Order: sequence, then C-alpha cells, then structure tokens
Amino acid sequence: MMFHPGMLHARDLQFSYPSGGFRLRVPELSVAEGETVALSGPSGTGKTTLLKLLAGILPIQNGTLTLQSQEMTQAAPSNRRALRRQQMGLVFQDFALLDYLSVRDNVLLPLRLAGELKPAHEERAKELVEQLDLKRHWQHLAGELSQGERQRVAVARALVHEPKLVLADEPTSALDPKRGSVVMDLLIHHVREKQAALIMVSHDAGLMSSLDRTVSVEAWTS
Repeated sequence: MMFHPGMLHARDLQFSYPSGGFRLRVPELSVAEGETVALSGPSGTGKTTLLKLLAGILPIQNGTLTLQSQEMTQAAPSNRRALRRQQMGLVFQDFALLDYLSVRDNVLLPLRLAGELKPAHEERAKELVEQLDLKRHWQHLAGELSQGERQRVAVARALVHEPKLVLADEPTSALDPKRGSVVMDLLIHHVREKQAALIMVSHDAGLMSSLDRTVSVEAWTS
C-alpha cells in the first residue's frame, strides 16, 4: 500500500515523571497519511503516555513533534488544545464521556467546543451512532450506558469531526469480537477515505495484525 508523507513526525521525544520512576524516549516516529499503526508492549511501558504526548496533553520535555507541518513542541497550551480539537480524534481508555450529557451531546461535543457545530454535523453524528448500533440510545444519558456502549460513543465522538489523526487507547477493550470488528472497520475506513492516520494501543494481536505496522514501545522506556 502506498502512503503519502507528512502526517506526524516525532524526533528524540522525551518525557519523565518528577518521581524519576519512569522515562520515555522516542528516537524517531513517523506516521504517514493513510497509515494505521499499532503501539505494542507490556503494561507499564509507556504506550498511553506516548499517545498523550502525541496529543499534546502531556508536556514534551525535549525533542520535536510536528503534525501536518505544525510544530507542537513549543506551542502554547491554548494552541495545542485548538489543534487537538480541530485535527485529532481521541479515544481514551476511560472513554472520558460526560455522564450528564446525552449520547448526542457527547458525540457532538468536540464540534461545539470548537465553535464549528453545523446541521450537517448532526447528520454525521447520527450516521456514526447508527453504524455503531447505538441509535436507540441517541437521547439517553451517557451515565445510563454499559461500558461497551460508552466505548462506542467515545469512538463516534472521535470520528464525528473527520480528524486527520486518530489516537485510540484500546478502543475495543470493552467489546465482544463482533462489535470490536465493527469499530476497527470504521476506524480503518475513516483513515483510508480521508487520508487520515491512526495510532492505536492494543494488547490484541489479532487487531494489531489488521493494521499496517506495529511499533514496539518497550525499548523506549526505562
């Protein structure tokens, strides 16, 4: 498969916690448009930490990180937040839904926060929710849902604004194989159709094999 260059590039990326018990150093990581990448490694080797660094949630202590030629390393927190809302779709391990909002409002939240919510986006949200078998929960509060349903809402929210980069932390961990397959098909289809990119954490060898390549994080931590 041919990939277009220039989506995300990290060089000598470094992060450590003040306690000194964990250090992550990424010599180089490049992800192209249209590419899907799995991050592998035992628990505690920094996969989630790396996703948060790439998302601009955690501060980069050294090195460089660019997303579509935009330099994120020295960007102000407000600029990183804006870039995250506009260009990234995030699926967190704990889903990060607002329990007091409906499925509809949770899915549309990134667009509302960015001040870009339009009628067409609601149709896009409805389409995603239906594809993820959540249509009957459209007006239900997120706090009323099962773990698997919450995870699928998080996936819909990550894709609703058609991001160029999707960062997903075990996006099928609460799902049965059938629904997990639907989620993976949806993520990969988005990447191929929009020439986006996916970086995903998983412990499932079967899921990782469906992506273009796997990057081991274990050697990057100490």
